[in-house]
Amino acid sequence: MLHPNILVLCATALGEIPADKTLEERLLYAFKRVHTHQRDIFWIVNQPLNDDIMFRTAVAAVGIAASKAGKPEEVRLLEKSLKPLQALSALMEGIPVDFGRIDIEGCIPLVKLWNEGKV
Repeated sequence: MLHPNILVLCATALGEIPADKTLEERLLYAFKRVHTHQRDIFWIVNQPLNDDIMFRTAVAAVGIAASKAGKPEEVRLLEKSLKPLQALSALMEGIPVDFGRIDIEGCIPLVKLWNEGKV
């Protein structure tokens, strides 16, 4: 896992996120950029680059942009949309998870967008 400061540096290196798009369109844009501009974005990372690092960087970049633009509702939606993925990660580490308590209503389909961004 990347140190949070390195993650923020990489998210900043991703460049400006277009503000005139929907949140999902901005996420797709960021997901595509991390795949097409790896050398420019991740030059500071001194560990093997993987999907987890690229995914976190793209989501962080969009979250930072939403926060700077004064869109706290978008930041909250990103956080909410990450909860199911965090629960899955916890389960894979052997931590019991009550999936019935996770509200997925209105979540952004992050994995679907991530896969679309790989093309």
